[in-house]
Amino acid sequence: MGLIRETIQYPVLITYMTGANNYTWLNFRDGRRQLVSKSLSYFERHLPGFLRVHKTALVNPQYVRDWQEPPRRRMAGTIRMQGNIELPVGRRRWDDVVQQLLAAEENQQPVAVAESEYRSIIFQTNEQTKALLFQETLEKQCPDCLVHTVKPKVPLPELIRILPDNELPVLILLDASTDPGERLSTLQRLKVEPRTAFIPTLLLVTENANDIIEKAYARKANSVVPIAYPEKGSQHAAGQHTLFVQKVTQLARYWLSVTALPLPRPSTLVSV
Repeated sequence: MGLIRETIQYPVLITYMTGANNYTWLNFRDGRRQLVSKSLSYFERHLPGFLRVHKTALVNPQYVRDWQEPPRRRMAGTIRMQGNIELPVGRRRWDDVVQQLLAAEENQQPVAVAESEYRSIIFQTNEQTKALLFQETLEKQCPDCLVHTVKPKVPLPELIRILPDNELPVLILLDASTDPGERLSTLQRLKVEPRTAFIPTLLLVTENANDIIEKAYARKANSVVPIAYPEKGSQHAAGQHTLFVQKVTQLARYWLSVTALPLPRPSTLVSV
């Protein structure tokens, strides 16, 4: 039941579901598929934000890209999901599905907030699931935060260097659970640059990574956070999303609510 419970708890990870009788294929945002012994009707009851577009398909409207009306009266329409996956829409469901998709689009429109009022946060990770969970968690904890998730291949110090002062991040998190050497190098470059040295920069590491912890603090990390994040397929993986979200929630509460984050420094401090 662990996977089913977490699917209901973190629906942002699911793009759509297909199934028949008492079995359902879960299609994850990162491309994984998992068969579970629960019916689509079960998930429909527990995920009211999802749309039942066909007797064999339940979709997350967040990942619907567009739709095509039925070519003829008695034929099914189609919707195209992220990744160019096309799913049928039952002809009797068509009008209701389109109305709900249009309503979902309106609800996803961001509240008008001046850019200068946002607090920018950067999370560098190579794991899509962590990026999705991090962004969703931070947006709930900090409505005025603008969360950017970037992959490690992006040269973060160079990316930040071209930002104007009022767009500098107030917090940076580096996921060092993979390629810790590269994350340590990024940390060091951020901390030797006068314009970014003042930005609180945290490293997320695996548990018992004592050597990485010592090296990170030697490179002036503001905090190193061990997170129990089991590998995929391990017998303890069922609660990995919950553990990660709990830790991110604690970090958000401390760094964005308890501490006083420094204001951006004037551009005269940029090194040339």
